[in-house]
Amino acid sequence: SYEERIPVLINIKCNNKTAHKKHDICEYPSVILLNAHTKGLTCTTKLDELRSLVNECSPDIVCITETWLHSNVTNESVQINGYNCDRADRNDEREGGGVCIYTNLCSKTLNKFSDNKCNWLLNIIWKAMRKPVIVGCVYLTTGLSVNENISYLDLLNEHLLEATNKHKAAKLLLCGDFNRYDVSQLSTNYNLNQVVDFPS
Repeated sequence: SYEERIPVLINIKCNNKTAHKKHDICEYPSVILLNAHTKGLTCTTKLDELRSLVNECSPDIVCITETWLHSNVTNESVQINGYNCDRADRNDEREGGGVCIYTNLCSKTLNKFSDNKCNWLLNIIWKAMRKPVIVGCVYLTTGLSVNENISYLDLLNEHLLEATNKHKAAKLLLCGDFNRYDVSQLSTNYNLNQVVDFPS
């Protein structure tokens, strides 16, 4: 059930010693990463639980994979008070997939990609941190061939390179559901540290 999945949410806290208030300056944003899985945010129970979690934790950013959102679902219907929602929905008629980023900070979409096997959003977020942060939320479906996996990750790498070259002072936070595909090259290219080191 959704409730049973809550303990595996990844909540990356701000690195200061106390919870930061709205106008405090913090080097890194606080982040919640969630795979919404079956029925995604189209399930009222899950959406209510998400709103409750966000209200309790007050993260700067919420990254969600497998949103299951589509063109008939409006942003208003999945709104969280005080947060803007940016999304990349699956582009075919099948259920599943999709990513979204909620944030209560200033943000701008740098790149968005969607097809029936892969979705991602790259947003730059700033104002409450000393440096801007490029946040990537990625979903790769299961069952990709080796060539498909390489192709998607190469394309993602191209857009990450473009974003990081354009915003050289920005930090990079890349999160999502890569479904056990090898992302070591991305980690090497952008000097990323693996935060989640267990199946979730």
